[in-house]
Amino acid sequence: MRILCYVMAVILQHWLFTIGAAQVPSYMKSWLALPEELRDKYNCSMYAEAPTGQACFYGNRILNPKYGEKQELFLLDKRSLEVRPLRSEQIEKCLGPKAGCSGLAFNWSGTKVAVVANFIYWETVALFFNMVVIDLNTLEARAVVADGQVNYAPSFSPNDRYLAFYTTDRQPSGAPSDTIPLRENAGRVLDLKTSEIRTITEPFLLPADRARTVHGHHVRLPPIWLDENRVLFTSLATDRAAIQKYISGFSGERASHYAVANLLTSETKRLFLPGKLRGKAADLPKQRLYFSSGKQIIETDYDLNVVGTVVQAEEGQEIVLEGIENGEVKYHTIAARKSTP
Repeated sequence: MRILCYVMAVILQHWLFTIGAAQVPSYMKSWLALPEELRDKYNCSMYAEAPTGQACFYGNRILNPKYGEKQELFLLDKRSLEVRPLRSEQIEKCLGPKAGCSGLAFNWSGTKVAVVANFIYWETVALFFNMVVIDLNTLEARAVVADGQVNYAPSFSPNDRYLAFYTTDRQPSGAPSDTIPLRENAGRVLDLKTSEIRTITEPFLLPADRARTVHGHHVRLPPIWLDENRVLFTSLATDRAAIQKYISGFSGERASHYAVANLLTSETKRLFLPGKLRGKAADLPKQRLYFSSGKQIIETDYDLNVVGTVVQAEEGQEIVLEGIENGEVKYHTIAARKSTP
């Protein structure tokens, strides 16, 4: 039952990725993003769009109301609504009959798609997420990350040189895997030319006694590329002693953690805000970042220097950041839970 709940959490995961005034790929959306004209013909559990008007989804054709074909990857032309399956020997080799899909992401030019391929081994109660990159022109596929970890939430750099993602060694049972131990969730960057992987923001300050599954509330948003060399990671920090190094006198239970990694200088800037992860957004033309910790939305520059507070939550409310639209910060409020720190 625990494993089933974990798998369902993967399927139901709804990642938010918001960037203002820029033509960039949109990351995993709700399956309801499939055009309405196709919803009676295809099931869809994972969906992503490219700026070129293409979309990729993972699902199957509906043969009758009760039964469908095996799930696979499809490419959709949103203008003509033409749908074709993504099939080749290399794709079949990388994904195989046992793999599922837990995430999709286009590159900025719409010529490649990264697939989070999950493998569940019921005999050992193990779950691995590999990263597979598919060239949509040649249908060549390559497993670029297959290290026995749970790798997820991929994000291509604008020049297609790098792939940023998160990794954890936590399994559904809560026990760490045997290979390459990483403390909880780590931000990582893969150089697609050299195959070198850098662990940028590990550890994410999550003590073992507060471990949760990878698709819980600690990390759920894909990394955001600010330019060709800088990428933004986020997590929820629960290590009070570590947080106090950045927030003097901190006495809460958790803090939102933001990290901008510069691949040229190998420098990482960090920002901690008391509270939850309630959304992030980037305005690329203005080079401004926006973060909500529930209590407030703040504005920073790319070095995470706070410029100002956009809005403060009223008593009994939390602020959820929706994104940037026409240069304006969009958000809504919800009732705050009593347990909110």
